[in-house]
Amino acid sequence: MAWTSNNPSRAGYQSLNTWGDHYWMVEFEMDCSDTENGWFEVKSFLLNGQGQGWEGDVHQAECQGTTGGKAPFATINHWARCGFVNKFDFQGNGCEINYFPTTETPSPGVNSEFIDHFCIRIISLLFFSHTIVETTTAPSPIGDRTVVFVKMITNPIQDLFLRGGLDSILRPNCSSGVPSSCTIPIKDNSLGETEHYAKYNAWREGDTALDWNGAEKNQGTYQNRPAEGTPMAWTSNNPSRPGYQSLNTWGDHYWMVDFNMDCSQTEQGWFEFKSVLYNGQGWENDIHQIECEGSFNGNAPFKSNNHMAKCGFINKFDFGANSCEINYFQSS
Repeated sequence: MAWTSNNPSRAGYQSLNTWGDHYWMVEFEMDCSDTENGWFEVKSFLLNGQGQGWEGDVHQAECQGTTGGKAPFATINHWARCGFVNKFDFQGNGCEINYFPTTETPSPGVNSEFIDHFCIRIISLLFFSHTIVETTTAPSPIGDRTVVFVKMITNPIQDLFLRGGLDSILRPNCSSGVPSSCTIPIKDNSLGETEHYAKYNAWREGDTALDWNGAEKNQGTYQNRPAEGTPMAWTSNNPSRPGYQSLNTWGDHYWMVDFNMDCSQTEQGWFEFKSVLYNGQGWENDIHQIECEGSFNGNAPFKSNNHMAKCGFINKFDFGANSCEINYFQSS
């Protein structure tokens, strides 16, 4: 597929894209006689991208559009109609199916008798909406950039940490060491070099995995105090505050960690965690997470009493709360 836009000034402009940027497109000629009553199934695969390669299971709703409709069979894939313009969102359940504009003409290589026989245009189009992070640097060898925010109002002697990975229900052979079947390799990224981030920068040294066990063997210390897990830093959306971070779009008191994660070690692109409040409550209580809001949104494909976050995305939570928000990174 190719990245397209509805903006004539963009390099990927396509007139059949009527929605916006980030719609990946393929156009092909298909033998509709080999479909199921004119319908076929698809899943997209994201190479070197955010989250898993294959999309997770899809539970597609009835399609909107000038033809719309619903396939005459159940599936965990997207369903599309042969001979129409089909539009989907990566991992989304919605769909839109439209007739080709009447000004469109068949490609020169299409046999007119073949078109008349099927009574539909046999050129088919697929659009998938998915935002890709544009970067001028080489990708990390660890994996995909992932951000987690947890809102927690704290006092100056308190710090917030993450512990997680995948629990023993999903990984029965989980052990307490690193590596383990329930730990996920990470590499913590810098949030800044000012004094505000001194603790975060000290504790992120040697933090090689998201795990359930607290400080790793060679993890850094701050003033001889060991970490309690993967460190987080207090952030704000206010540019005048020392903890300002542009990815924080919500307010003060959002503790943040930015790391590259090996998404291949997650569960279909999802991982679990609980935050730990040092000099406070300690572990969060059990969580009963609801469907996430945000530009990605969705549910994890498993049950858990922990927060569930998406590898390769921006994940936002509240300490001890069941709500969540998952967003794509915005292209630069």
